Amino acid sequence: MPPVALRQSVVLLILSFTAMADAQFRVVTWNCAALRGELSAIRTILSELAEDDTPGWSAAPAILILQEVNEGDQTTIRSLLNAEVPGPTWRIATYTNSDSGGAQACIYRGDLLTEMVGDHRDLFTGAGRDSDRWRFTLDASDGATDFWLYSCHLKASQGSSNEDLRESGTQTILNDIANLPDNANIIWGGDFNFYSNSESGYELIENTSGNNAIIDPLGNGSWSGSGNAIRHTQSPRSSSSDDGLVGGGMDDRFDFIFSSTSTQGGTGLNLIPGSYRSLGNDGSHYNNAINSGNNFYYPGEISRSNQLADALHDGADHVPVVVEFSLPASGEILASFDRVVLGNNPQAPFVITHTTPAQVPAGSMPLEWTIDGNGGVNGARSGTTPVLDSSQTTLPVDASSVGPKTGTIVLGSPVVGTGGLGVYPMSWTCIRPAQPSLSPDVFIPGGVVSASIDIGSEPVLFELEVWNFGFDSLQSRLFFDDLISPIDFPLISVIDTPANLGSGSESIKVLIDASVPGEYELPLVFTTLDEDIPGQSQDLLGVNLQLSIGSPVIGDFNGDGVVNFNDLLILLAAWGPCTGCPEDLNSNGDVDFSDLLVLLTLL
Repeated sequence: MPPVALRQSVVLLILSFTAMADAQFRVVTWNCAALRGELSAIRTILSELAEDDTPGWSAAPAILILQEVNEGDQTTIRSLLNAEVPGPTWRIATYTNSDSGGAQACIYRGDLLTEMVGDHRDLFTGAGRDSDRWRFTLDASDGATDFWLYSCHLKASQGSSNEDLRESGTQTILNDIANLPDNANIIWGGDFNFYSNSESGYELIENTSGNNAIIDPLGNGSWSGSGNAIRHTQSPRSSSSDDGLVGGGMDDRFDFIFSSTSTQGGTGLNLIPGSYRSLGNDGSHYNNAINSGNNFYYPGEISRSNQLADALHDGADHVPVVVEFSLPASGEILASFDRVVLGNNPQAPFVITHTTPAQVPAGSMPLEWTIDGNGGVNGARSGTTPVLDSSQTTLPVDASSVGPKTGTIVLGSPVVGTGGLGVYPMSWTCIRPAQPSLSPDVFIPGGVVSASIDIGSEPVLFELEVWNFGFDSLQSRLFFDDLISPIDFPLISVIDTPANLGSGSESIKVLIDASVPGEYELPLVFTTLDEDIPGQSQDLLGVNLQLSIGSPVIGDFNGDGVVNFNDLLILLAAWGPCTGCPEDLNSNGDVDFSDLLVLLTLL
C-alpha cells in the first residue's frame, strides 16, 4: 500500500455524479505539418478530437502528442484548444526544439495529469530529429499510477538507407524503454513512416518481449491494400498543396500509437479494445482524398462526417490517430450516518464509492477494496465495487456513552495503482434511546388510565396522551410501531399513533364502541422504536384502559335516555353488595333501600 494520506470525510447525504468530458483517457498522436494547413480546418480538427463519440462517448484528449511542431506552434495549438475545447486546463509538456523540420510536442490535461519534469529526455533518432520521452502521473490515483510517453518522427521515404535510419531510431527508443521499471505503463506514438509490417523497424517493435513488450493494438498483420483502408493515416489529400501539404490519398499507415503489455488487460491504465482509430477515416477512401464524395465516419451523420473530412483534407497531410484508455479504479469511503443509539457497538453503515469519472463501465476497472477500522470504528471488511457504482457495508462503532465519538477507517486495495487510498476520519454522536411515558414529569412506561364515555350508537374517538420522557438533542425521537395486544370489545381499532415525537406530547387515538353500557378493562400494549439509525432499540408502552360506558342521565341504567320502570328492574336485579356498580347510586358499596329511594325520586 502506498503511504496513506489523511482525508476529510463528511456524512453522505446524496450520492451524485456529473458526467465529465474526461470520462475516459483519450490519447491522440498527430503530425500537424507545422500548422501549414488552414487555421479554420485545424480548429475543426481539434474540436472534433474532443467531440468524437464513435466509441460510445466523447472526451477531451488527456494527451495530444504532435510531430512537426516548430518553436511557437505549441503555444498556438494550446490557444486553439482553449478556444475550441474550453474547460480543461491545457498545458505544454517539456518542449525542446533542435530540429530543422519541427520537433515533438505534448499538450496535456493539467486537470488530470502532472508531468514529472525531471524524467524528460531527448532521444536522437536520426534524420536530424530528436524523439521525446515524458513521464506523467495520474492525479486521480494520488500519484500511484504513472506512465511513460514517447513521441517520434522517424525518417520518411522508401529505400534501404531510410529504412535503416527508421530501424536505428526505433532501436534507440527501445533501448531507453529497456531501462524503465518492469511492467511500466508505456504509450508510444508518432509518425513512424513504416511502409509495411515487414519493415525492420516495425519488426523490432513486433518482436519485443518481457515485462515491457510493446504491442500494436491493431495486431501485427499487413495494413496494405484496400482491405485495410480503415487503418490508414496518410494522406487525406489526393494532391499536394502549395503550402507543402503532401498528397497521394489514403493508402499508408505511417502514424501509430503503441503501448506496453501492462496497458493490455491489467489493473491500471488499460487500452480499451476496439477504441483505436484514425480520426475521420471511414475505410471507404482508399488511395483517395478523405473528402471525396460522402464520408461516413460518424454513423448516420453524413453532414458532420463530411465537415470533418473537409477539415482533415485542408488542415494537414496526416490524420490523427486516437485511442482510449480506461483509468485505474479510484475510491472513497463515507459514513452514511451521523448518530447512533446508546448500546453495545451497533453496526453502522459506510458507503464505498467508485470515484473514477467514467461515463461507461469500460472507462475503468472495478474497485477492489479493503477497510480497517480504528479508534471508535471496529473490524475490517473487503469487497468489490463496480464502475459507476457504490456499495454499502457495515462496521461496529462505539456507542458506549452519550456524546460525540470519533474513529478512522483505512481504505486500502490489493490492486496497485488504485486511487483514493488512505485514512478517512469519521465522527458521530451517541444519543439516548427514546422513553415512552404516560407523564411528562415522571417516567411512567405503563399504568392504569380510567375514563368515562357516554353511551351512544356512534363510535367514540378516545385520545391517550403520551410523552417522550426527558427528550433533548441527545435523545432519540419516539416512534410507535404496532399494537401487540388483542383487540377486544369495546375497542374497534387504533386510528393513529405518534411518530417522530420529540418534545411535547402527542396522542394515541383509538375508536371505541360506545353502544353497550358497562365497565370494561382494555389492556393495550404498544411496541415503540427509536429513530432508524444504528443501534435503534425497541421498547413497550402498556396501558390498562378502564372504561365506564353509561348514560349521562343518573338512574338511566339501560342507556335509553330516560329513567323508567326498566331501570327499576335493573336496580332490583343488582340488589346486594355491589361495589362500583352504577346501580349503587349513593356509592356505599351496596344496592339497597337508599338506592331505591333515590331512583324513585327520579321516576
